[in-house]
Amino acid sequence: MKADSNDITITTAAKAPSPAGKSTGGRDKEGLALLNRRLTHLFRGVPDLVAVAGIENKLRHAAAVLTGEGLFQACAIFMEDPDSGIVCVAEGEAEADASCLPERSAELRSRVGDGNAIVVPADATEENSTPKWIVLLPMKGHDGRLVGVAELRHEDASLNRADVVEIVTVFLTETVQAVEQFRLERELERNEARYRGLVDNVSDLIFRVDREGQLTFVSRRAQDMIGRPWRE
Repeated sequence: MKADSNDITITTAAKAPSPAGKSTGGRDKEGLALLNRRLTHLFRGVPDLVAVAGIENKLRHAAAVLTGEGLFQACAIFMEDPDSGIVCVAEGEAEADASCLPERSAELRSRVGDGNAIVVPADATEENSTPKWIVLLPMKGHDGRLVGVAELRHEDASLNRADVVEIVTVFLTETVQAVEQFRLERELERNEARYRGLVDNVSDLIFRVDREGQLTFVSRRAQDMIGRPWRE
């Protein structure tokens, strides 16, 4: 990519600027129906996005949905993970892109640092390259912190419209929420394992009761002394 001065910043509070001074309106009914069908395809992929296990698999599913129905020709998603560093997935024409590296993630994160979507027009990319448009979308966590970036490539200038960008951003928000939920569940499992390992290896008898006086937990040491599982 060339200088940032060629970028078009898109905010969802106003209509996106028309590329090369041309209007993006006036699409016929068939074209609008196709666009609507493509965007509807995004939200059909949300249940699977939530169900699939693992951060990389969730991101890969999101990228596959974004390149489905001919919506985008290529998609690369860069997202940070406390355990493995930057996770990068790519679908479509981006699969063969060798720039899917942490350095690329840092560059894109700096481009969308203000939280706005950015469209890079054709004359800001390599000459004679296709697709003709690159859309950079920030991915934010529940606390508003930038946690990832999606790089989408396409040839259809109508996809640069603010309302389309907003819909895609909502889908990416669903992606972030699915990843954060998975991270939370993973951390809870780790904490539980650490807690159980600590409790099971102390010599003291440890138990827990609820407000009704019912046992809800008994340590392994206590069960060994009793001679049977505490649930019995």
